Amino acid sequence: MRQLLDSNGQNIILEARIASSGEGEVWKTDRYINGKRQLAKIYHQNTLTRDRITKLKLLTTNAPADPNANQGHISFAWPKSLIFNNQNSAVGFLMPEISKADNLVRYCSPKLRKKNRLNINWYFLHTVALNIASIIQAIHQYRPYETVLWVRAYNEICCT
Repeated sequence: MRQLLDSNGQNIILEARIASSGEGEVWKTDRYINGKRQLAKIYHQNTLTRDRITKLKLLTTNAPADPNANQGHISFAWPKSLIFNNQNSAVGFLMPEISKADNLVRYCSPKLRKKNRLNINWYFLHTVALNIASIIQAIHQYRPYETVLWVRAYNEICCT
């Protein structure tokens, strides 16, 4: 197994690959921050451009305020640290794991709510909408970024 280090020079152990795509792989790691497991996104060599590394450096050093941090909840999986190989070249980043993520469409569609026997009311749907708005506001107060929504009742957003 290759040696990987975070921005502070601490070893990172990749425990289990959980996803793979044309861009790279996502791994569970041995790292926890405030009790939350950290995932590693490791890019394929041909997808790790100078522009992407510059963007990741900007993201890891300028995270927006998380509107749900005071509740101990992660609202978005923002990159926390660059990951380096043993030649000190950036190969990816660490981000918090968002567990039990769900697809927003399950909640927005009355047919899918009925099919999946989701016992939710208008108050719940309005809370979801308010949470999404507060998360997007937090990100846009910093700078607008492309986002992928991974939503459950508390709503989380994964930034890529």
